[in-house]
Amino acid sequence: MTGETHAATRRKFLEVASVATLAAFAAPRNAHAGADETLKVGLVGCGGRGTGAAREALRADRQAKLWAMADVFPDRLALSLESLRQEDVVSQLDVTPERQFVGFDAYRQVIECCDVVLLCTPPHFRPMHLEAAIDAGRHVFAEKPVAVDAPGVRRVLAACEAAKAKRLSIASGLCLRSDWGIREIVKRVHEGAVGEIVALQANDYRGGRWSHPRQPDWSDMTYQMRNWYNFTWLSGDFNVEQHVHFLDVCS
Repeated sequence: MTGETHAATRRKFLEVASVATLAAFAAPRNAHAGADETLKVGLVGCGGRGTGAAREALRADRQAKLWAMADVFPDRLALSLESLRQEDVVSQLDVTPERQFVGFDAYRQVIECCDVVLLCTPPHFRPMHLEAAIDAGRHVFAEKPVAVDAPGVRRVLAACEAAKAKRLSIASGLCLRSDWGIREIVKRVHEGAVGEIVALQANDYRGGRWSHPRQPDWSDMTYQMRNWYNFTWLSGDFNVEQHVHFLDVCS
Protein backbone atom coordinates (compact mmCIF):
# COMPACT_ATOMS: atom_id res chain seq x y z
CA MET A 1 0.00 0.00 0.00
CA THR A 2 1.62 3.25 -1.10
CA GLY A 3 1.16 6.74 0.26
CA GLU A 4 -0.52 7.79 -2.98
CA THR A 5 -3.40 5.37 -2.43
CA HIS A 6 -4.40 6.78 0.95
CA ALA A 7 -7.81 8.43 0.95
CA ALA A 8 -7.73 12.23 0.97
CA THR A 9 -9.76 12.48 4.15
CA ARG A 10 -7.39 10.09 5.94
CA ARG A 11 -4.40 12.12 4.79
CA LYS A 12 -5.99 15.31 6.07
CA PHE A 13 -6.75 13.70 9.39
CA LEU A 14 -3.25 12.37 9.79
CA GLU A 15 -1.74 15.75 9.02
CA VAL A 16 -3.34 16.92 12.23
CA ALA A 17 -2.94 13.90 14.52
CA SER A 18 -2.11 10.33 13.60
CA VAL A 19 -3.39 7.35 15.54
CA ALA A 20 0.11 7.06 16.94
CA THR A 21 -0.21 10.56 18.34
CA LEU A 22 -3.52 9.62 19.89
CA ALA A 23 -1.94 6.57 21.44
CA ALA A 24 0.81 8.62 22.99
CA PHE A 25 -1.43 11.35 24.35
CA ALA A 26 -4.55 9.37 25.31
CA ALA A 27 -6.94 11.24 23.06
CA PRO A 28 -10.70 10.67 23.31
CA ARG A 29 -11.98 7.46 21.74
CA ASN A 30 -14.28 9.29 19.36
CA ALA A 31 -11.35 10.78 17.45
CA HIS A 32 -10.92 8.90 14.18
CA ALA A 33 -10.31 9.39 10.50
CA GLY A 34 -13.83 9.02 9.22
CA ALA A 35 -17.00 6.99 9.48
CA ASP A 36 -16.09 4.63 6.64
CA GLU A 37 -12.32 4.42 7.01
CA THR A 38 -9.90 2.10 8.72
CA LEU A 39 -6.40 3.08 9.77
CA LYS A 40 -3.93 0.24 9.46
CA VAL A 41 -1.51 0.24 12.38
CA GLY A 42 1.78 -1.64 12.24
CA LEU A 43 3.87 -2.62 15.27
CA VAL A 44 7.65 -2.94 15.03
CA GLY A 45 9.06 -4.41 18.22
CA CYS A 46 6.71 -6.72 20.13
CA GLY A 47 8.01 -6.50 23.68
CA GLY A 48 6.03 -5.21 26.63
CA ARG A 49 6.22 -1.58 25.58
CA GLY A 50 5.34 -2.36 21.99
CA THR A 51 2.35 -4.40 23.07
CA GLY A 52 1.21 -1.53 25.28
CA ALA A 53 1.65 1.01 22.49
CA ALA A 54 -0.46 -1.13 20.15
CA ARG A 55 -3.19 -1.49 22.77
CA GLU A 56 -3.24 2.28 23.39
CA ALA A 57 -3.37 3.06 19.67
CA LEU A 58 -6.36 0.79 19.17
CA ARG A 59 -8.18 2.15 22.20
CA ALA A 60 -7.62 5.69 20.96
CA ASP A 61 -9.52 5.02 17.73
CA ARG A 62 -12.00 2.17 17.52
CA GLN A 63 -11.81 2.25 13.72
CA ALA A 64 -8.10 1.51 13.74
CA LYS A 65 -6.88 -2.04 13.20
CA LEU A 66 -3.61 -3.67 14.13
CA TRP A 67 -2.66 -4.81 10.65
CA ALA A 68 0.93 -6.06 10.81
CA MET A 69 3.61 -6.92 13.37
CA ALA A 70 7.38 -7.38 13.26
CA ASP A 71 10.00 -8.64 15.67
CA VAL A 72 13.39 -10.31 15.50
CA PHE A 73 12.08 -13.18 17.63
CA PRO A 74 8.96 -15.12 16.60
CA ASP A 75 8.12 -16.04 20.20
CA ARG A 76 7.98 -12.37 21.18
CA LEU A 77 5.62 -11.62 18.32
CA ALA A 78 3.38 -14.56 19.21
CA LEU A 79 3.31 -13.61 22.90
CA SER A 80 2.41 -10.01 22.07
CA LEU A 81 -0.42 -11.02 19.77
CA GLU A 82 -1.79 -13.52 22.29
CA SER A 83 -1.67 -10.87 25.01
CA LEU A 84 -3.64 -8.42 22.86
CA ARG A 85 -6.22 -11.11 22.17
CA GLN A 86 -7.02 -11.05 25.91
CA GLU A 87 -7.69 -7.30 25.84
CA ASP A 88 -10.74 -5.21 24.95
CA VAL A 89 -9.14 -4.47 21.56
CA VAL A 90 -9.47 -8.05 20.30
CA SER A 91 -12.04 -7.08 17.67
CA GLN A 92 -9.50 -4.66 16.16
CA LEU A 93 -6.82 -7.28 15.57
CA ASP A 94 -6.41 -8.21 11.91
CA VAL A 95 -2.86 -9.54 11.88
CA THR A 96 -3.04 -12.53 9.55
CA PRO A 97 -0.11 -14.99 9.50
CA GLU A 98 1.20 -13.50 6.27
CA ARG A 99 1.46 -10.11 8.01
CA GLN A 100 3.51 -11.44 10.93
CA PHE A 101 7.08 -10.64 9.95
CA VAL A 102 10.23 -11.93 11.66
CA GLY A 103 13.85 -10.85 11.30
CA PHE A 104 16.05 -7.76 11.28
CA ASP A 105 14.46 -6.56 8.01
CA ALA A 106 10.89 -7.28 9.08
CA TYR A 107 10.27 -3.59 9.84
CA ARG A 108 10.37 -2.84 6.12
CA GLN A 109 7.49 -5.21 5.44
CA VAL A 110 5.36 -3.62 8.16
CA ILE A 111 6.08 -0.14 6.83
CA GLU A 112 5.04 -1.20 3.33
CA CYS A 113 1.52 -2.24 4.32
CA CYS A 114 0.44 0.17 7.08
CA ASP A 115 -0.68 3.78 7.49
CA VAL A 116 0.78 4.32 10.96
CA VAL A 117 3.87 2.60 12.35
CA LEU A 118 4.68 2.13 16.03
CA LEU A 119 8.46 1.92 16.54
CA CYS A 120 9.10 0.08 19.81
CA THR A 121 12.30 -1.90 19.30
CA PRO A 122 15.46 -1.44 21.39
CA PRO A 123 16.58 2.19 20.86
CA HIS A 124 19.66 1.34 18.78
CA PHE A 125 17.43 0.64 15.79
CA ARG A 126 15.20 3.71 16.09
CA PRO A 127 17.02 6.09 13.69
CA MET A 128 17.14 3.49 10.90
CA HIS A 129 13.50 2.51 11.36
CA LEU A 130 12.31 6.13 11.56
CA GLU A 131 14.15 7.05 8.38
CA ALA A 132 12.55 4.14 6.54
CA ALA A 133 9.05 5.01 7.77
CA ILE A 134 9.34 8.67 6.80
CA ASP A 135 10.89 7.81 3.43
CA ALA A 136 7.83 5.61 2.79
CA GLY A 137 5.42 8.40 3.77
CA ARG A 138 4.17 6.81 6.97
CA HIS A 139 3.07 8.43 10.21
CA VAL A 140 5.01 7.30 13.26
CA PHE A 141 4.87 6.79 16.98
CA ALA A 142 8.53 6.55 18.05
CA GLU A 143 9.23 5.31 21.53
CA LYS A 144 11.84 7.05 23.60
CA PRO A 145 14.76 7.42 23.41
CA VAL A 146 15.11 8.37 19.78
CA ALA A 147 18.72 7.16 19.60
CA VAL A 148 21.64 5.96 21.71
CA ASP A 149 24.38 8.25 20.38
CA ALA A 150 24.98 11.59 18.70
CA PRO A 151 25.09 10.27 15.10
CA GLY A 152 21.74 8.56 15.73
CA VAL A 153 20.24 11.76 17.10
CA ARG A 154 21.36 13.66 14.01
CA ARG A 155 19.72 11.04 11.78
CA VAL A 156 16.48 11.44 13.73
CA LEU A 157 16.60 15.24 13.47
CA ALA A 158 17.03 14.94 9.71
CA ALA A 159 14.13 12.48 9.52
CA CYS A 160 11.95 14.90 11.48
CA GLU A 161 12.72 17.69 9.04
CA ALA A 162 11.79 15.37 6.18
CA ALA A 163 8.54 14.52 7.98
CA LYS A 164 7.66 18.20 8.29
CA ALA A 165 8.18 18.67 4.56
CA LYS A 166 5.90 15.70 3.87
CA ARG A 167 3.32 16.78 6.48
CA LEU A 168 3.75 13.53 8.38
CA SER A 169 3.06 13.11 12.09
CA ILE A 170 5.72 11.85 14.49
CA ALA A 171 4.69 11.31 18.11
CA SER A 172 7.32 10.82 20.78
CA GLY A 173 7.21 8.33 23.63
CA LEU A 174 8.27 11.10 26.02
CA CYS A 175 4.90 10.91 27.73
CA LEU A 176 5.54 13.13 30.75
CA ARG A 177 5.31 16.24 28.59
CA SER A 178 1.67 15.29 28.03
CA ASP A 179 0.86 14.66 31.70
CA TRP A 180 -1.62 17.31 32.79
CA GLY A 181 -0.11 17.64 36.28
CA ILE A 182 3.42 18.16 34.99
CA ARG A 183 2.21 20.54 32.32
CA GLU A 184 0.49 22.65 34.99
CA ILE A 185 3.64 22.68 37.13
CA VAL A 186 5.78 23.76 34.18
CA LYS A 187 3.26 26.48 33.33
CA ARG A 188 3.37 27.86 36.86
CA VAL A 189 7.16 27.75 36.95
CA HIS A 190 7.28 29.70 33.70
CA GLU A 191 4.86 32.23 35.18
CA GLY A 192 7.23 32.83 38.09
CA ALA A 193 5.33 30.99 40.82
CA VAL A 194 8.54 29.77 42.51
CA GLY A 195 10.75 32.71 41.60
CA GLU A 196 13.97 32.58 39.64
CA ILE A 197 15.16 29.08 38.76
CA VAL A 198 18.88 28.65 39.48
CA ALA A 199 19.11 24.83 39.41
CA LEU A 200 17.08 21.76 38.55
CA GLN A 201 17.39 18.30 40.07
CA ALA A 202 15.56 15.23 38.78
CA ASN A 203 15.45 11.85 40.51
CA ASP A 204 14.27 8.65 38.87
CA TYR A 205 13.82 5.73 41.26
CA ARG A 206 13.24 2.29 39.76
CA GLY A 207 13.64 -1.37 40.51
CA GLY A 208 16.56 -3.56 39.57
CA ARG A 209 17.55 -4.41 36.02
CA TRP A 210 15.85 -7.37 34.40
CA SER A 211 17.82 -10.06 32.58
CA HIS A 212 17.26 -13.39 30.86
CA PRO A 213 19.72 -16.25 31.52
CA ARG A 214 21.65 -17.32 28.47
CA GLN A 215 20.35 -20.47 26.80
CA PRO A 216 22.65 -23.09 25.21
CA ASP A 217 21.44 -22.39 21.66
CA TRP A 218 21.72 -18.61 21.87
CA SER A 219 24.34 -16.76 19.84
CA ASP A 220 26.06 -13.68 21.29
CA MET A 221 23.67 -11.48 19.31
CA THR A 222 20.62 -13.37 20.53
CA TYR A 223 21.79 -13.10 24.14
CA GLN A 224 22.39 -9.37 23.85
CA MET A 225 19.15 -8.72 22.02
CA ARG A 226 17.21 -10.69 24.63
CA ASN A 227 18.92 -8.57 27.30
CA TRP A 228 19.09 -5.31 25.36
CA TYR A 229 18.52 -3.07 28.37
CA ASN A 230 21.85 -4.24 29.83
CA PHE A 231 23.95 -3.37 26.77
CA THR A 232 24.83 0.25 26.08
CA TRP A 233 25.00 -0.14 22.29
CA LEU A 234 21.36 -1.25 22.31
CA SER A 235 19.84 0.83 25.12
CA GLY A 236 22.13 3.84 25.52
CA ASP A 237 22.32 3.18 29.30
CA PHE A 238 19.91 4.11 32.09
CA ASN A 239 20.18 7.89 31.62
CA VAL A 240 19.36 7.59 27.93
CA GLU A 241 16.74 4.84 28.10
CA GLN A 242 14.80 5.72 31.26
CA HIS A 243 15.98 8.92 32.94
CA VAL A 244 15.43 10.71 29.62
CA HIS A 245 11.82 11.20 30.78
CA PHE A 246 12.83 13.53 33.59
CA LEU A 247 15.64 15.15 31.64
CA ASP A 248 12.92 16.02 29.15
CA VAL A 249 10.80 17.54 31.92
CA CYS A 250 13.75 19.65 33.03
CA SER A 251 14.28 20.85 29.49
